Amino acid sequence: MITKRNNHTGNRIQLKAKVMIRCQDALLKTFGKAKSGSRLRSIVQNFSKRFVGGYPYVIKLDVIDKCNLNCKMCYARNAGCEVPLKNILHMLRQFDRVPIRLDLLGGEPLLREDIFEIVRYAKSNTAIQEIVLYTNGTLATKSLTKNLFDAGLDKAIVTLVSLTPHKHDDFTKVPGSWNKTVSGINNFVKAGIKTYTFTALHAENIQDFNNIYEFVTDQLKVTPLFYQYIPQKSNDPLLAPLDLWNKAKHKVLCEYRPHHFDYIKEILTFCGRLCLGGYYSLSIKTDGTVTPCPFMYDVPLGNALMQNIWDIFARRFDSPEFCEFMQLPEECSNCSYKDFCGGGCKAGNKILFGSYTKKDYRCLGPWQETVSSQELPNKIPSFF
Repeated sequence: MITKRNNHTGNRIQLKAKVMIRCQDALLKTFGKAKSGSRLRSIVQNFSKRFVGGYPYVIKLDVIDKCNLNCKMCYARNAGCEVPLKNILHMLRQFDRVPIRLDLLGGEPLLREDIFEIVRYAKSNTAIQEIVLYTNGTLATKSLTKNLFDAGLDKAIVTLVSLTPHKHDDFTKVPGSWNKTVSGINNFVKAGIKTYTFTALHAENIQDFNNIYEFVTDQLKVTPLFYQYIPQKSNDPLLAPLDLWNKAKHKVLCEYRPHHFDYIKEILTFCGRLCLGGYYSLSIKTDGTVTPCPFMYDVPLGNALMQNIWDIFARRFDSPEFCEFMQLPEECSNCSYKDFCGGGCKAGNKILFGSYTKKDYRCLGPWQETVSSQELPNKIPSFF
């Protein structure tokens, strides 16, 4: 079990984040292309882990846990909570010096009448450099998207389950939701907001992912994002067959988004983990609880309403649950790709295996052969 204690104070973490965020792109482009398995890559990664370490540059903030849909895969607890505006502004003020990326999540954030005020405050009164909205798009009218653009919203990521209306509506359990989502996507685009679709690949849509890609790129003319489904229960019927998942993963990384995969490889060179939770990102729930990942509720690191977020990050290894989460699974100890993967995405492991000490269930390893950049898409079990 990891018992590592981070001796950084919150102030030092804040300063490090401020400096590193401003220069990380240049560092990644310079050193992130070090050849897999090379001595240079090993030196870069060891230096990064030992002397740089993690720093939060993505904050995922749940502003509401209510939603107007009822999706089969919903991760929100839907307890009807809407975070008071004063609490949100209090948390945002902690980023007055550091140019982080802020992701606004729910629930459905557009249910908030003051969503414009949140975006405007974050852009005008903090150092936050990019604001991203995660939404189902059904409430994104022309006037609303224009107001979001005027407030300073940079990107919208809109959930799209299927290219087929009745399949999408069956999944969301709300008739007509597909039409409203597609209309919302078009409205975001017309408003001048960079727009993406977001599709978690599961048993009900993974065989359609090629068609989803073509529909989004050819007809909606926005960028499709695909992601692994995070299981919600043991024997989850939405878990995609591993052979289909690995074929889809390879196609997404090698054909659909090769430039993004180049970025993933650069990140892996520095941190050696597919999961950035608790290393480069933090999630804040509606009650202020801070966790490494938006899909996890049982690894509390602190509370952003009562503590400084930088102090929470600096002391994250005080949490036994986080130490367990960060531990390299024993079954990965002899894997030749462990310094790239770190065990993969473990967000669903507590549900599937009862703990976070197991590897990503999608992994087909451990692998023994020499590390190869060409084989990396086939070896890593998931991606971000």
